[in-house]
Amino acid sequence: FAPSIELKSSIVVSADTVPERKPHPASLLHACRALSVAPAQTLFVGDSSNDAGAAQAAHMRMVCMTYGYNEGKPVTTLPCLAFLADMGELPALLRSWARAKTPNAHGAL
Repeated sequence: FAPSIELKSSIVVSADTVPERKPHPASLLHACRALSVAPAQTLFVGDSSNDAGAAQAAHMRMVCMTYGYNEGKPVTTLPCLAFLADMGELPALLRSWARAKTPNAHGAL
C-alpha cells in the first residue's frame, strides 16, 4: 500500500450499477476492475457499517468519515484506519502515512 492519490480516470458507481448491495463487495470490486487497480492497493472512504463490511469483504483498507449515514451508530466502532471529520483531512493523512511508509492493518504506523 503506497499512500498516494493517483487519478487514472473517473467512474461513478451507484446503488444501481451492480445487482448486489453493500455490504456485498461487488460495487467496490467493480470500481477497481474499471480503474485497473487491485483492491489491496485501494483506500476506500466510507461512513457506515455497510461500507466497512464491503471494504473488508473486498480486502480494502478503509477510512471512515465521522458524518454521514451509519444507522445512528458511532462510526468509531467500525474497523477503519482513521476517522476524518472532513474530506480535506485526507491528503494530510496520506502524506503522514507516506512519511511513515505505511499503516498496518489496524492503522498503526
